[in-house]
Amino acid sequence: MSSMTASPLTETQTVLGGVAALGVIMTMLLGLMVRRVRRKTVVSAPPPVLRIVTLGATAVGKTVLLAGMFDHFRNKGERLRLSAVDGVRGNALTRVWATVSAPDAGWPEATKLGPLQKFSFDCKGLAGGNEYPVARFEFIDLAGEIVDGGHDAHDATDAQRPGREELDRHIKAADAVFGIIDAYRIRQYLDKEEAGRHYVQHVILPMVDSMQDVGCPVYFIVSRWDLIARHEDEDEDQLRRVRGALLDQPAIGRLVHQSRERHQSVRLIPVSAVGRRFARFDEHTRVMTKCPGEKVRPFNVEFPLCMVIPDLFAQVGARLKPEHHADLVDRLERHRGVRGRGRAAKSAKKLLRSPAGEGLRAVLAVVVGVDVINDRLAEMFLDWFARNEQLGRNTVAADESDLARRAVIEEFQEMGSALKIKYPSSDLTRAVR
Repeated sequence: MSSMTASPLTETQTVLGGVAALGVIMTMLLGLMVRRVRRKTVVSAPPPVLRIVTLGATAVGKTVLLAGMFDHFRNKGERLRLSAVDGVRGNALTRVWATVSAPDAGWPEATKLGPLQKFSFDCKGLAGGNEYPVARFEFIDLAGEIVDGGHDAHDATDAQRPGREELDRHIKAADAVFGIIDAYRIRQYLDKEEAGRHYVQHVILPMVDSMQDVGCPVYFIVSRWDLIARHEDEDEDQLRRVRGALLDQPAIGRLVHQSRERHQSVRLIPVSAVGRRFARFDEHTRVMTKCPGEKVRPFNVEFPLCMVIPDLFAQVGARLKPEHHADLVDRLERHRGVRGRGRAAKSAKKLLRSPAGEGLRAVLAVVVGVDVINDRLAEMFLDWFARNEQLGRNTVAADESDLARRAVIEEFQEMGSALKIKYPSSDLTRAVR
């Protein structure tokens, strides 16, 4: 029986051949990885930026409301979360909320007259245990003196002018305007007190004048709502009273009429950053004093933010041409049957390049702004549109970032439905039965 022994040269050649083959495989894998990274970099677009301007008089609680809303969406959101883009400003809001909610601390100081402040938050959707940025909200906050002139209006005039001009520019570019109204002053107006009439004439109406030409949703947010409705079961009745008082003002009636013609939303939203029992209001000194042993129980602080995207998209949908609307419905119905991530993405891109997709982009550019139009905003609209039309979307084919975007849309729309059910009077553009 003979045996065969491999020569050293043959063994060396075999090893070298294996190494070479392994090198080829590694090169191919590296090339695929590089292409995947490059593809991600090219396809990925920054999240759309939506700009919100907050208006309100001195000490009305604009910053406190923002801090309460930030706390809610940072800690209590089920399918979405807000994170501060600027850590310094985020920490400042956290300190404001810590001061507000501490039973043994005072109240935060009012925003001092100075440059406008911008707070930016990334809205992140949750899917598969991961977070994905879906949109960015930029809030413009300002000192109340720019609206009401402060306690020494003559001395403040020169300081106000640059801020007022900058504010007007921001209002024209806004995707939503929040007008913060003091519930105590509105209660005085309802009770026919002179201080209430003065507040409406010299604070609310000038604020409304600056809103007349906006092309975006407008929300009147009644802060410290617990001063009007002591109990939750009083909310809707009291909201109707406030609604009637506001709509009796010709300037507000005109704003609502114009907005209805332009398919814009105008809403009246009652909020309380601390709840009904955390603090007691002294009618004589007009000072809020924290009650020992009570905890903050904010309500409705999430509603203003949750309405911005659905209301903007409703405005876009109302302005689509009928043929584009019908084509989107047809294409989305067919898109539901597409399977596989690559095919689904290709189908979505094809939809956005169709005449209906181009028509959608044109309307988005008018309503939201040409500088924020990208595929991510258009895809977000399609998610809203499909859900609003009860078409559904193909979640089987979606990757986690798609699911995260849809989770944000669903969360906002469900909150919006809750607002409409809880407060039928909140929509000023619709008749109340």
